[in-house]
Amino acid sequence: MDPDSDQPLNSRGARNATSLHKARTPLENFKKVGVPIIAALLSLATIIIMAVLIKVNLDKYYFLCGQSFHFISRRQVCDGQQDCALGEDEQHCVKNFPDDPPEAVRLSKDRSTLQVLDPTTGNWVSACFDNFTEALARTACGQMGYDSKPMFRAVKIGPEQELEVAEITENNQEFQVQNLSGLSLKQQQ
Repeated sequence: MDPDSDQPLNSRGARNATSLHKARTPLENFKKVGVPIIAALLSLATIIIMAVLIKVNLDKYYFLCGQSFHFISRRQVCDGQQDCALGEDEQHCVKNFPDDPPEAVRLSKDRSTLQVLDPTTGNWVSACFDNFTEALARTACGQMGYDSKPMFRAVKIGPEQELEVAEITENNQEFQVQNLSGLSLKQQQ
């Protein structure tokens, strides 16, 4: 107020002060706060989706050498030549073995059961789980070209089982097949 007047300096001032502090409607709050938050979340989701798509594409066509942090073509992985500085591209590959003599072990296609070749008959037999050990599993995996820690478990044999089941033992890294009559047949590794 002006000390010499009965009127305030700005007669509309009291009304403007209340209108400046007037509460916003929920729609105004949403426009002011919600829309930017939704826009930020959509932008973040788009960036994450793009990153995943890029990673999937890179993994499909390229292999990342971990130590030297560079990419090589997938065709160079498991090609017998170390293309990464520490040879990571060749570490988890199945080793190539000559065709002759044939390998004495394999995994069945249906349930991944271990099968061993009987050299006397030339027939394959399924390995019996009884008395099967981790050492036998390591030997079998080594013969198939794997060098990781093996995991194995028993499976039920049903009427669809076409192969004879035999106990497998090992002597100096050689498999021994105990046939049903108890005879021992040597398998070379």
